Amino acid sequence: MVDKQEDSCDLTQTPLEARLANRVQEIQALAFHSSQRRQLLNQFVNEILQSGKLGHPQQFAWPPNLYEDLYNEALQKP
Repeated sequence: MVDKQEDSCDLTQTPLEARLANRVQEIQALAFHSSQRRQLLNQFVNEILQSGKLGHPQQFAWPPNLYEDLYNEALQKP
């Protein structure tokens, strides 16, 4: 059985997905509260934001009550 994390260089991944998968492995290998981990997490998030691949459903595509519920659920912090 192949560990999913070890299979980060899957041929079906885009270059962005491969970079992000590698970044996740780097981050997971670091101590939880380390400054290096925080720095890599910030770089990871910035790379996702700058990729242009992040989006959200358009408000007009959903009934008003459902969109508001979805939006509020997405804003909740664990």
